[in-house]
Amino acid sequence: CFSCPIRCMHYSKIKEGTYTGVENIGPQYETVYSLGSLCCINDPKVIAKASEICNEMGIDTISTGVSIAFIMECFEKGLLSASDLDGLKPTFGDKKTFIAMTKKIASNEGIGKFMGQGVEFMSEKLGRESQKFAIQVKGLELAGHSARGYKGMSLGYATSNRGGSHQDMRHIPERSGEYDRVITKGKAQLVFDVNSTTAIRDSFTYCTMVEGIVGRVGITNKHKDLINAVTGFNYTLKELQETSERIWNLERCFNIREGKDRKDDILPGRFMEEPIPEGPSKGMFTPKEELDMMLDEYYKIRGWDKNGIPTKEKLISLGLEEITKDLF
Repeated sequence: CFSCPIRCMHYSKIKEGTYTGVENIGPQYETVYSLGSLCCINDPKVIAKASEICNEMGIDTISTGVSIAFIMECFEKGLLSASDLDGLKPTFGDKKTFIAMTKKIASNEGIGKFMGQGVEFMSEKLGRESQKFAIQVKGLELAGHSARGYKGMSLGYATSNRGGSHQDMRHIPERSGEYDRVITKGKAQLVFDVNSTTAIRDSFTYCTMVEGIVGRVGITNKHKDLINAVTGFNYTLKELQETSERIWNLERCFNIREGKDRKDDILPGRFMEEPIPEGPSKGMFTPKEELDMMLDEYYKIRGWDKNGIPTKEKLISLGLEEITKDLF
C-alpha cells in the first residue's frame, strides 16, 4: 500500500535469460509455495513468470498453483492422459509445461477452462478417489500451512466460513511455538479466539502484517482503543467481542442457508489419512475422529448445535433475530 511503513512486499525484475523483462511484485511466500515447491518448480524466474501471468489476468496464485499440482498428480496416477490435456504431459518439475498450463488457465483456453474451475469442481468431475488429494475446503484451495502439521490450522481450515482460508485461522501462534502445534487440547478455544480477531481485523481493515502488534489471539484493549479513536464509538471490550461473534455467526448462517453444515467442516482426505512422510513433522496428520473431537468442542464454545448450526438462542442473544426466520 502507498507509503506503508511495513514494507512487506518487494519488487523483482528478471534481467537475463528466457524471461528477461518480467517485472513483478513479489513473488511472496504463498506464491512461491503454490507456483513453486508444490509443483516442484525450483527456478525463481519461472515462478516469477507464472506470478506475472496470474497478476496480469487477475487470478489467484494459490488456487492456480494448487489446481496445476492437482492435474499433475492426476496425470501421474493415470487419471488423465495427454489427450485429455491438449497434448500436454504435466509432470512435477516440468517448467515448460507448468508455464503453458498457467497460460491456459489465465486465458480460459482448452483444458484451462476445466482447470480454471478449481480443485473441488475438477475432483467432482473426475471422481476415482481424486477427492482424497483435492486440497480444498468448501471449494477454496489451501495455502502453504499444512493442516497435518498444525492441529489448530486443521480445525481452522475446516471451520472457516469462506473455505480453506489461512486468513480466518492464523498459523503464526502455532508456528511460533507459542502454542504446541502437535496437540489438540485447547485448539478449539485457540481457533475461536483467533477468529474473533480476524473478523474484527477484516471489518476494521487493518493489515494482517500488523496483527501481532494489535493482538492476534483474542480481542485486546488495543483493538478497542484503536477502533474507538478512529470511529468515535465507545465500545467496551465485551461489546467488541459480541460484534465479532455477530459477524462470524452471520457468515455461518449464510453458509447454513446455502446447505453447508458439519458435513462440510472437513479436511481433504490426504490430511486425514496420510501421515507426513518426512521432515520435522514426520508422521503427523489429523484423523477424522480427532477432527470430530475438536469440532464438538468448537461448536460448544460457539453456542452451536452438534451439526454446527447456530442455535436460535445464540442468534437472538447477538441481535440476529431476523436471521432465525431463515433457519427455524
